Amino acid sequence: MKSESINELAMALAKAQAAMKDAVLCKVNPHFKNRYADLPAVRAAITKPLTDNGIAVTQTMDCETDGRSYIVTTLMHTSGQWISGRTPILVDKSSMQALGSGITYARRYALAAICGIASDEDDDANAADDTKKTEKNPPGITAFRHESREFYKEMYACTDYDQYIAFIGQPNVKAFLKKAQTEFPKDWTGDGEDIKGIKEDMRIFCDNLKKTEGQAA
Repeated sequence: MKSESINELAMALAKAQAAMKDAVLCKVNPHFKNRYADLPAVRAAITKPLTDNGIAVTQTMDCETDGRSYIVTTLMHTSGQWISGRTPILVDKSSMQALGSGITYARRYALAAICGIASDEDDDANAADDTKKTEKNPPGITAFRHESREFYKEMYACTDYDQYIAFIGQPNVKAFLKKAQTEFPKDWTGDGEDIKGIKEDMRIFCDNLKKTEGQAA
C-alpha cells in the first residue's frame, strides 16, 4: 500500500538507506544457533537515518473481520507521501504474553523488511562457516531453509481451510514435508521450548483457519 505518488519518499529513503547499517546481531536462536537482532537493535539501526531524512515510521495493529491480526508498518515522509505493509501476527496460545511475543516478532521482521536491512544471519553464510559450525548443520540445510521460506509464504497465503488442504496436497508440498520429517527432524518438530517446528506451525495455522470459518458461520 502506498500514496498516489512516492517520488519524494523514494529519494529520501534512498538517502536514509545509504546511511543505514545492518542491525547488530545481539541474540542467539536456541534452536538454529544463528544470531539475530532483537527489536531494539533493529530500531537503533534505522531510526536516526530515517528521521535525518524526514521519514517517520509507525507500527500499528489492525484486525480483520475474520479475526486475523496484523502489524501495519508505515513509512511517512514530510511531503505527505507514504508506503506501508502488513505482517500477520501468529500466536499459538490465548494469553497476553503469547500475543505480546507475536507482536514483537512481527514488528521486528516487518521493520527490517520495509527498511531493507538484515536482522539475522544468512543461512548461506552459516553453511560456509568453519568446520565446527558445519558439523552442527545437516547437509543441504541451506537449500532446505530456502524451501521452508517458500513453503511458509505459500501456506500463509491460504485464506480458508479448503485452500489450505489443497495446498498441502500438492505433490511438491508433500515431498517437502516428507523431507522435513525424515532429513531435518529438528526443523519439523522444533525444540519443544521456544522454537516451534513446521509441524506445530501447520497445526496452529490450520486451527486458526477452522476457528475463523466457525466464527464466520
